[in-house]
Amino acid sequence: MLTFLSFRLMGVFGAGIVAIIYMVIAWLFRIEEIIEQYDLKLENLVVPFSGKIKKNGHLQHVFIPEDYLCLEFHYNLMKGLGVYFPRASEVYDIVKNENEVFINLKCDDDKSLIIHFKKNIFGFLPKLWVYPGDRGKRGAAMGYFPWGGKLFFYISDNYILNRNENCILLGGRTSVATLPKDYEIEKA
Repeated sequence: MLTFLSFRLMGVFGAGIVAIIYMVIAWLFRIEEIIEQYDLKLENLVVPFSGKIKKNGHLQHVFIPEDYLCLEFHYNLMKGLGVYFPRASEVYDIVKNENEVFINLKCDDDKSLIIHFKKNIFGFLPKLWVYPGDRGKRGAAMGYFPWGGKLFFYISDNYILNRNENCILLGGRTSVATLPKDYEIEKA
């Protein structure tokens, strides 16, 4: 309708400009497929960060055990800034330096989950309001990451991924991995 009115008022050139502006705005605010899953069984891990899974695989790092799987997330500014507990756990350790932050979480079954933040292009690191010894339930907020960036989420090989690369996930709500039932029987 807007294009038709501009065509009547400004001619072909004006209608073309309005159409191009409309397409740019529509592309910037397009709706992407967001996976929302509220299946919060005890064996599921939720995503600690809203964003898109860019890669998954094994990554060598000084602080990370070799048998851990790495999920690399890229932050989406339009989906929220929060950082959440992926499972009911305790903050075991927080390691910070000028370029990165590591949060080591210990779960009740003695498994650890590691969240690794890298400094974003604006030079920000996450703002955390948890300290070693603090406990949180699944989906509870532990801080925020201003202007987003890159996050690496390390989980043990015991978990089975239930999301693929390029999925857009909501932090604290969407399940990303699950612990097999037979593993829980062995632990009990």
